[in-house]
Amino acid sequence: GIDAGGKAFDSEIKIIKRNTQTTAIIFPNPATDFVTIKFAEAVTESKTIEIIDVTGKVVMVSTVSENTKTQQISIASLAAGKYAVKVIQDNVTISLIKQ
Repeated sequence: GIDAGGKAFDSEIKIIKRNTQTTAIIFPNPATDFVTIKFAEAVTESKTIEIIDVTGKVVMVSTVSENTKTQQISIASLAAGKYAVKVIQDNVTISLIKQ
């Protein structure tokens, strides 16, 4: 580049890649009675998990406590179908099929 006084200077361009690593996995999937959400590492702050049906309605909410790495959620009361499991604080959504 050229500075205000007309002198040439080197400039660095840094490329910052967004972390696209999955922060959580869900299993079994498809599931019938319960699912387990496993985080890549123990959560450092409590997290809210929403289970959302195909119409966009939140049908279940679960809280993950601090220092937890896995969370089991009963989905036995849900109707068979496709759901989205959303980890609110991480802005991560995982598809789930309830059989």
